[in-house]
Amino acid sequence: MSFTILYYSVVLNSAHGGSNHAKQFLKFAGKHADIDQILTFPQLASRKPSQVSQKWGWLKQHNWFLLIRFYRRNSHYLKELIELIKKENPRVLIMRPDNNFLQIGRLRKQFPDLLLVSEINTSAFAESYLQIPFRSYFKNLERDTYAQADLNFFVSDSLRDDIFGDKTQGKRDFVVYNGVDPMKFKRNQPDAEYKKKINLEGKIVIGYLGTLDFHKHVDVLIQAFSHLRKEYADLVLLIVGDGPEREKLDQLIDELKLSKAVHITGWKNGVEVPDYVFSFDIAVHHFANAYGCPQKLLEYMAAGIPSIGPDIPFVTDNFENGKHLLITKFGDIQVANSIKRLLDNPELADSLAQSGKDYVSKNFTWEKSANEIISQIVLNLNEKN
Repeated sequence: MSFTILYYSVVLNSAHGGSNHAKQFLKFAGKHADIDQILTFPQLASRKPSQVSQKWGWLKQHNWFLLIRFYRRNSHYLKELIELIKKENPRVLIMRPDNNFLQIGRLRKQFPDLLLVSEINTSAFAESYLQIPFRSYFKNLERDTYAQADLNFFVSDSLRDDIFGDKTQGKRDFVVYNGVDPMKFKRNQPDAEYKKKINLEGKIVIGYLGTLDFHKHVDVLIQAFSHLRKEYADLVLLIVGDGPEREKLDQLIDELKLSKAVHITGWKNGVEVPDYVFSFDIAVHHFANAYGCPQKLLEYMAAGIPSIGPDIPFVTDNFENGKHLLITKFGDIQVANSIKRLLDNPELADSLAQSGKDYVSKNFTWEKSANEIISQIVLNLNEKN
């Protein structure tokens, strides 16, 4: 069997984790023997998360406007996508929805023989449209629309349960976790050199990587750090990223008189990120939504950094607290206590770093995720034939 895939993701050329997920899937799926070619759509210039979020930031406070914004979002690119499908006639369309899931219904009606596959990493009504009027109606609409796809792949069991609940179908709705490319996180120089490059030589670096948005609660990490700074003079907090909360976080840092100890790098591209991660002595991903599968946490662990992760189902179901990482409850005191435990126990930190790296590199790779998705697609196509 040989077939063409059209991969549709509006975040493919963006500057956040969704883009990395898409690119890694394409990298490894493209090696599969059954795939003739993979086309991608749309072709967009990269935009930083902060630019996108700030464009609409002042409108987010008006809940009724979310209705207009939602339906407008679901019209983006649809006409061009339909034209491309007619032109190229792919056998499979893989869509990574970005709050535009209604397009699945339109495509199902227009192309009944096209194998429709969705990769789902969030519910539209968990973050972006949490305050939309008639939310229960839209949650049902989301479920009913995804039910029209031939295959759905969720990043966590919790997310699948949130969207489908008892209407989950075993042959349609699968869980495929996020992953890492272990080769991306191999050191090519001594650890001290990474700190030297960013002028943090001799410092103990607590690190965080991610978009600075309100739902990431980076302020809680800064508060946690403020408790520790009094005890550990050489401690610094390195925040690698940018986003719409940057100004508020800068103000908090000034209020806490931490401007010399907390460093926000601004946005860094995917090539630069590993070098920053290698400068971390302890990596923190202290918060994620209950349905999440934190990609950044997996990257920390793959890099061999002793890591602190959030108390959510994906983490507690897949990792052993105190063996692979430390799991923290949410809150500045709780996060501070977890960091302090690693600072005061270097043997534990070293053990977590090695155990976590080995476990993630074996069990959570993009290659494994891509193979699981392609295998289900091939199986589905064979059944249809």
